[in-house]
Amino acid sequence: MIWHGLGKEFMPPLDEGPFLYMPTTMPHASIGECLDVLQKQDVAFVSIPEIESVVGKIGRVESSLDPALISMIETVINYKSEYIADKNGNHIRFRYDKKSGEFIRDENGRLIPDDRHGRPFRQWREHIKSPDDIWDEIVKAGQIPGTTSAPKLQPIAARIVMLQSGMRAPMGIKVKDPDLDTIEKVGLEIERLLKEVPSVESATVIADRIVGKPYLEIDIDRDAIARYGVSVRQVHDIIEVAIGGRHITTTVEGRE
Repeated sequence: MIWHGLGKEFMPPLDEGPFLYMPTTMPHASIGECLDVLQKQDVAFVSIPEIESVVGKIGRVESSLDPALISMIETVINYKSEYIADKNGNHIRFRYDKKSGEFIRDENGRLIPDDRHGRPFRQWREHIKSPDDIWDEIVKAGQIPGTTSAPKLQPIAARIVMLQSGMRAPMGIKVKDPDLDTIEKVGLEIERLLKEVPSVESATVIADRIVGKPYLEIDIDRDAIARYGVSVRQVHDIIEVAIGGRHITTTVEGRE
């Protein structure tokens, strides 16, 4: 008997808790414009009642090993648990009035614990049944003109996907060609066709724009640096360290 589908490693998606929202802006967007989008999205996400905390970033850290673009926004979103629980994950019961159908609060507006006759307090709204419903609320709140939507990702899972495939999504298509104009033309055509597929979320489909990105061009004034006795190689080294970063030296400090 032949069993089809065996022989492959299968790793189901784990519930990490937070979401990773990674929209994309246009490559020619300035740092100020990207920051404005980031701040507006953070404010919109925090306004969702089920969201506990939001932290967003653009760009990369001071390392040449993190080639994150300014146009790529990464926002880690932590949402509240469905019910208030203790550190062990057990639901905490609070005093409840059956006649009014409401929880009883103290003079400061805080819930009153009642392990004997109380009820667990649900922190999600009625129409929120699962984390997927929270993600739908995040996608709606994060819609800003000039930015794409984002596929459902989690921080650890997204890092694994990017390390394995080099892409910022669980599924994608790579286009290769010696000519940049042809790559972008084919990519935009594939983007248009994928948005017409019924089973694909059209808002999350985007082809990377590789033509028209801002580049930093440095024209070295050879006559000027020659007057100071500086070689072209020295200038290149300074530019490399300032922009890309480079390991210069290591210092070992010993203590008695």
